[in-house]
Amino acid sequence: MSDAVQLAESYRSKAEELRSIADTDEHVRTQEELRRLALDYERIAETLDAIGRTKNVLRKHPGGTSRSGPA
Repeated sequence: MSDAVQLAESYRSKAEELRSIADTDEHVRTQEELRRLALDYERIAETLDAIGRTKNVLRKHPGGTSRSGPA
């Protein structure tokens, strides 16, 4: 498992923790902010997953990083 994928799992875990806290908090503004932060963590996790997938593709196709075309 790549570092990016492991980090993504960590962010998802934190997002779930923030949602759990939001569910038990009595202040609406705090709940909203915690849920917004959880969504941000989920988005970061999705980005890290994409980075991990890209790294896997590049490992399989080492020549895929070169650019060709007009200079």
